[in-house]
Amino acid sequence: MLSKEAAAIMVIALAKVSSMEEVILFHQIICAEDFSALLRKAEDQHQLSGVALNRYSPRISHPLFADDSLLFAKATQNEAEKIMEIFYLYEQASKQKLNLEKSDIFFSKNVPEAE
Repeated sequence: MLSKEAAAIMVIALAKVSSMEEVILFHQIICAEDFSALLRKAEDQHQLSGVALNRYSPRISHPLFADDSLLFAKATQNEAEKIMEIFYLYEQASKQKLNLEKSDIFFSKNVPEAE
């Protein structure tokens, strides 16, 4: 599910690679960019909320760190389902599987316990 721009960049980059490791690295970079784009689109469409440090700061929904990601969202079924949909699309595009055993979820102290 590469964007046209990402696919063009990948074609140019692939023409200059000298090893399979570089091909894999470029693929991972492009997939990470598409993952981020899906999250930004969901935020733009008000399907994900992100968080703001105060009312004047921009909202943050998904800082990415090398091979780790933090996702910020409201504790609602709709936002949880949207995140799972994005994870599924990422897995299909990247051929990588989210490792739920290495994943954690944290809730604000303001989120009530489920009944």
